[in-house]
Amino acid sequence: MRMSLFSSLHRVLLIGTSVVVSFAVTAPQAGADTVAYVQTNLVSSNQADASALLTDPNLINPWGITSSATSPFWVSDQGAELSTLYAVTSITNSINSLVVTIPAPSTPPSGPTGVVFNSTTGFAIGSTAKAANFIFTTLAGTIVAWNSASGAVVAATVPGAV
Repeated sequence: MRMSLFSSLHRVLLIGTSVVVSFAVTAPQAGADTVAYVQTNLVSSNQADASALLTDPNLINPWGITSSATSPFWVSDQGAELSTLYAVTSITNSINSLVVTIPAPSTPPSGPTGVVFNSTTGFAIGSTAKAANFIFTTLAGTIVAWNSASGAVVAATVPGAV
């Protein structure tokens, strides 16, 4: 059986105001491989969209998505100036109770555009000097770091940077 490069391909796509997961599946056939995609709409901000597993009105202009090995998915909701955590398991799909407000300067545009998980002991923030677990960038050129002890803290701002 010949395996295609697509046989184990999986992608997470952010499209409009929906988070979509696509999996490529290869089905062996006589002499050729066929690739089919199965789309699962995980989250939508549109309550009328019955095809999504979850509805979240905060999912406005989503950009970045990340997670650690033990955390839910963090999605940057640029238009809502938030980061929402989504717990997606084989048993349940839900919005985590933690929704992080990303501090923004007074002049728009702002809101988080990117997010990364920080697995190091560096990038200490807050009065506890504990390392940031997640680091966000915004349209306003702000770097915002978050940990459970300090919450979201502005680490740096570069005016005019996007």
